[in-house]
Order: sequence, then C-alpha cells, then structure tokens
Amino acid sequence: MTGTKGAAPYLSGLAFAAIFGFSFLITKNSLGSMEVFQLLGIRFGIAAITFELMRLTGIVKFRFSFKMLKEVLPIAVFQPILYFVFEIYGVRYSQTGEAGLMIGMIPVAVAAASWIFLGERLNGRQLLFMMLSISGVIVIGVNQMNGGAGATRPIGYLLLAGAVLASAFYNILSRKSSLQYKPIEITYVMMITGAVIFNILGLADSLIKGYAYLAPLKEFPIILSMLYLGILSSTIAFFCVNFTLSRIPAVQGSLFANLVTVISVVAGIVFLGEFFTPAKTVGSILIIAGVAGTNYFQSRGSRKADDYASNDY
Repeated sequence: MTGTKGAAPYLSGLAFAAIFGFSFLITKNSLGSMEVFQLLGIRFGIAAITFELMRLTGIVKFRFSFKMLKEVLPIAVFQPILYFVFEIYGVRYSQTGEAGLMIGMIPVAVAAASWIFLGERLNGRQLLFMMLSISGVIVIGVNQMNGGAGATRPIGYLLLAGAVLASAFYNILSRKSSLQYKPIEITYVMMITGAVIFNILGLADSLIKGYAYLAPLKEFPIILSMLYLGILSSTIAFFCVNFTLSRIPAVQGSLFANLVTVISVVAGIVFLGEFFTPAKTVGSILIIAGVAGTNYFQSRGSRKADDYASNDY
C-alpha cells in the first residue's frame, strides 16, 4: 500500500463510497417526483450516453466487441439489474434499520464466495476487523430500527437476501473478469445493460400507469439529481468499484461499501438536519476502524493482487 500506484485502489474505494453515500439522499428526494424504474431508466440512460460519448471522442479508449459483451454480461445481470431490483423492493417491504442490517452483510457473503470461487482467504486479524466493521453497521441499523415504524414482511427479507447475493456474485465476477478485461470495459457493459433493461421496464411502467416518462426532466433540481446519479453515481462510481476490485481481494473491496453507511449518515445530518446520535457515532467509528484494519493487515497468503493488476484503466 505504498506509493501512488499502491494507494490507487484504496483511494478509488473511498471515492465510490463517498459518491454512493450521497446518492441515497439524492435518490430518496428524487423518488418523491419519480417512479422507481423511471428513475433507474433515466439514470442509466444518462450514464450510457455519457460513456458512449467519451468512447466516441476518445476520452476513454477500448474496443467494444460482442465477445466482450457476452462474457461481461453476467456481471451486469447481477449489478445493476438484480441488485437494484432486489434492494429497492426489499427496502419497500422493510424497516430502514433492518434493510441496512441486511445490506451490511454483503462483505460476509463476499468473503464466503471469494473463498469458494477465488481461493481468497482472510487472515485472523483481517477477519477480526471485518467483523468490527459489520458490527458498526449493526449498531447503526439497530438504532434506526428502534425509531422505525411497521414490521418487516418475510418478502422483504427474501428480497434483501437476493440483493446481498447479487452483490456478492457481482464482486466475484468483476474481480475474476479483471484478468481479461479492463475496469472501464466492465463498467461500459454494465451501463449499457442497465440503460436498456431499466428503460424498457420504465417505459412499460409509464404506459401501464399513464404518466409522461420524461416529464420530471422539466424541473431543474431533478435534472441536477439525474446528472449526479447518471454520471457520478453510475459511470464514475461503478468504474471506481471495478477498478478497486481489479487490484485488491474482493472481500477487502466490498468492505468499502460499509463506509457508504457512514457517509449517508453524515449526509442526513448535514442536509436533512438529522441527529448524530451516540449509536451513530460508535457505529461510524467501528466501521471506519474495521475497513482500515482489514486493508492494513492484507494477507500475503491471499490470491496475488498483481495477477489482477495487469490491465490498464
């Protein structure tokens, strides 16, 4: 973790955590004016258009092929398609705190899957710090649950479990595909697939419910929100995720997602006037310490990061 090159995946992890952390606030506000698949369709539509313009103008350089599309497509199926569908509808049938707890289990699922499919293992100190990070998510989740209303339905747990599994397989497939494809190529396929699928679902939803699909884009705040979600939270953030996963073990990369919890809490305090309770303070400290410790005590016995770091951006 010495030098600029060694620090790059960790800085990239911090970047996507920050972007995703604020995206929850923006998504929550946007859903007051938009339907779920309408928001996702426009978001990934903007992301795909942005990516295509960068490719055509030479800002990003890679060769698109149907072979690449075929081999990377399974990644896009798990993320963004399955993950977003499971997460959004899982949250709808769950208390916020319980949803946060379930999503906080993603690193555990990634650790199990990376051990089985990639042969990556955590050493004892890494395992300890990983559990420390997860305990921070639990502290914050239980605190939010105590202030929540309505019981979580069984379907909510099943849908959130689907989101956890989808994220785990995405982490594994992205890391495995980084042996053959650049992070920028993986991200490109993800954005194009998300744009096609979510716009089909969004347009179908608009026809069934009878609303104008692009009407919200007449409002300047919605335009700004969609640009943030489409360019920063999709194109840039997912590139950072794929880049991070191409350079460090999957379970270490997945732990940066726990920082999203901390940043979303801070965003709620700063922009929504929410209180920074003792539970949120303790939980945030545990998460940050857990992520830092897990990455600091990187196992030398795990799969060599250099095997995954041969590709350029």
